[in-house]
Amino acid sequence: MNRARIPLALPVVLALAAAPARAQSSFTVLGDLPGGTYYAAVTGVSADGTTAVGYSESDTPGWSAMESFRWTAGAGMVGQGDVPGGAWGSYSYAVSGTGAVYVGYSYTTLGNQAQADMIAIPMYPAGGFDSVATGISDDGLIVCGYGFLPTGGIEAWTWSGALVGPIGLGDLPGGSFYSLANGISGDGNVVVGKSESASGMEAFRKDLTTGVLLGLGDLPGGSFNSVANGANDDGSVIVGASTTMATGDTSPFRWTAGGGMVALTAGVGSAAACSADGSIVVGKIGFGSTIHAFIWDAAHGLRDLNTVLATDYGLGATLAGWTLLEATDVSADGRTIVGHAYDPSSVAQAWIVHLDAGPMTSICLPGEGGVIACPCANAPGSSGRGCNNSSHTGGAQLTASGVASLSADTLVFATSGEKPTALSILLQGPSSLATGAVFGQGVRCVAGSLKRLYSKAASGGSIVAPSGGDPSVHARSAALGDTIVAGTDRFYMVYYRDATVLGGCSPLSTFNATQGGKVTWGM
Repeated sequence: MNRARIPLALPVVLALAAAPARAQSSFTVLGDLPGGTYYAAVTGVSADGTTAVGYSESDTPGWSAMESFRWTAGAGMVGQGDVPGGAWGSYSYAVSGTGAVYVGYSYTTLGNQAQADMIAIPMYPAGGFDSVATGISDDGLIVCGYGFLPTGGIEAWTWSGALVGPIGLGDLPGGSFYSLANGISGDGNVVVGKSESASGMEAFRKDLTTGVLLGLGDLPGGSFNSVANGANDDGSVIVGASTTMATGDTSPFRWTAGGGMVALTAGVGSAAACSADGSIVVGKIGFGSTIHAFIWDAAHGLRDLNTVLATDYGLGATLAGWTLLEATDVSADGRTIVGHAYDPSSVAQAWIVHLDAGPMTSICLPGEGGVIACPCANAPGSSGRGCNNSSHTGGAQLTASGVASLSADTLVFATSGEKPTALSILLQGPSSLATGAVFGQGVRCVAGSLKRLYSKAASGGSIVAPSGGDPSVHARSAALGDTIVAGTDRFYMVYYRDATVLGGCSPLSTFNATQGGKVTWGM
């Protein structure tokens, strides 16, 4: 996320016809630039999901060389040329929120020089010979990168377009002088990367508002080694990789201030990027012939992206014979992902996938769109969640996947951000309250003849329902006396136990709730 030529052939767009009133998911091959060997690497996607960037082999200078590209659905892959001077060639690694500005480096008379939209960024440090831009804020105003020091070592930097040039970020104490920036938060306030500390190579978080450079530690096992690759919109969630094995192999991690560095799996892999709220993480897992792209969320854990696209988004036929090797970036809403794959002919391809919004539309967002505010001075941490809880997760969130079809019901609900082990109830109703009503420490919009579909104990603040041997949603609803008819809506939410009452609310308000959701049922 924070991190002109016509293609030889039109991009291949592969889509699944979805249920009525539901947008299509699509998988698109990006192709490559004309000339040279067929090759393209996609390194970033804009926060709004419209623009991908990277580099591809082209023959623009009259011979084969790597050239930055910008890709959009309308224009396809378009070469961006290079910065004049020096050998010919350019690379791009990240793009701003709307796709307006990309950053990377190009060859100039000074050496490898950081660039923004093929305009050279002043070399850091002055007199240096190699500098690379690796990330850009969503508004396009703050760029991060790193430069090689004439005296030895590497230092991370930020640049805001000022004539004075980039500003060095320093490094963690201990060890040789070394810091390398890999990305920047969407709001431009936090830079992440790696630095050599007294313990070894260590992932870092640099808060540009306070100046604090924080080492994030590492995961248990193997030598001390970690790297931060990406951050969410405000830098409160950081993802990367840390050594966990004597072989030196790494496992993907997700870091928060409250939870520290947590492995997403015990297996080999690396996390590349996360969504704006940090709830969705993408990267790669495995090694050698077993490498594949993954997607992670708190409700489902780490899953093979090939499988998720097939089972949750109906792209199984589209991706038959494909192996998705890695996901390199994800949009702010978590619904556009880019990465690399082998196609059925074993040709390496760069790709972008746009995921539909799923079977559920979020409603009942506290304090938004005429809905009442949270009753206990516990506003959500971000839009799309229920009211904050006593674990200060920012509020619990309800999502849905699968298909809401009476003939082939695969609808599944999941939550994240609840109390860690809270007793939780999935509630269904035939109507909704436009402004909502106070409901414990939360807000309820689900109305009418309410049905308690499933009761679950949260694990890590999440539930999945139906799960195990549970009946499907429409079957469970019918068993409780509400037979769903095709073309009708049902409204859903999860309420959960939260015994610590916030903000002076009634002592009886020992429960909280997610936001609501509307599902339109098909045949």
